[in-house]
Amino acid sequence: MTGNIIGFGVALAEGNMSEAKFRLSLLGSFFSGTICARSLQSRSLCKDNKHHKVVAPLAFGMFAIADRIPENHKKKLVLLSAAFGLVYATANHTLNATITQLMTGHITKLGAAISDRVGSANRCFNSGTATSFSILTSFTIGCALGARIFLAVGQETPIFTIIGAIYAVLLLLFRG
Repeated sequence: MTGNIIGFGVALAEGNMSEAKFRLSLLGSFFSGTICARSLQSRSLCKDNKHHKVVAPLAFGMFAIADRIPENHKKKLVLLSAAFGLVYATANHTLNATITQLMTGHITKLGAAISDRVGSANRCFNSGTATSFSILTSFTIGCALGARIFLAVGQETPIFTIIGAIYAVLLLLFRG
C-alpha cells in the first residue's frame, strides 16, 4: 500500500483527481479488507480464534473472481486490494502481530542483531532475531517457488485463482 499512498500524494500534487480517486479507492478497499478480517475475528461466529478458517474461502473466492475481470479494468485492482487487506490482517493477527509483508524491518532487525553480536559482550540472538530470519528465509523461498510457478503455468492460467488457493491453504494451516 506504500506505493498507493505515494501515488495518491503525487496525483493530488499534480492535480490529477481521477488518479487520486483511484488510488484512494485502492487504499479504502485494502482498509475495508482489514476491517472485515477484524470483524470476523471479533464476532461470536469465530470466538474460537479460528477466524482464518472463515477468511480462507473468502480470500480464495475474491482472488478467483478477480481472474474473471478483464486485465485493464480498475475494478480488478480494487477487489484484489480488499482481498490482500483481508489476508494480511488475518495473517498479522494469527502470527501475533508479526507483519509479514515488511521485509525491510526484518532485514533491519537482523543487521542490528549481527552488529550487537559482533560488537558486544552479549553474543546471543534473541527470539525476534530468529523470527526475522525465519520470515526472510520463508519469503525468499516463497518468491523463488512463486517465480517457478508463474513460469510453469503460462499466461492463460487463472493466476489470481492460484494465488488465492495458496493463500487459502496457508490460512487453513494456521493454528489459532
